[in-house]
Parts: sequence; C-alpha cells; structure tokens
Amino acid sequence: MIIEGNYGNCQTEIKFKKLNQDQINKIIEIIKSNPDISTEISNGNIPDRLFDLLEENGIYLIPKTFDGYY
Repeated sequence: MIIEGNYGNCQTEIKFKKLNQDQINKIIEIIKSNPDISTEISNGNIPDRLFDLLEENGIYLIPKTFDGYY
C-alpha cells in the first residue's frame, strides 16, 4: 500500500508491506474474539488495545522502524 501526500513544498510517500494470509487470519481471529474491539472498529475507531494484541502476536501494522523501507 502506498500513501501519498504533500506538506508545503515536500512530497511524502509511505509504503507499507503487505500482510501475508496467516497475519490476516490472525487479525480476524483477534477481532472476532474481542467484542469490545469489534465494537470500536464498527464505530470508526481503532483502539490501542488492538495494536497491543497484534504486537503480542508479532504483527506490526505500523513499523517500529523504517529501516529497509527506502
């Protein structure tokens, strides 16, 4: 996924690595097993707890470092 934008005279592009099928399945499992998280998502919010649970399972939606993304 590529997100593009600009700020003043600078152009910004952020590239995210695609999730593999196992990661996608784990995310679905986490959301399904946590009704409070699914409720928040259905209300348009992404709760911090979701990121915590994903990280506990080795899934990082937002990279901890941008090394290797250049």
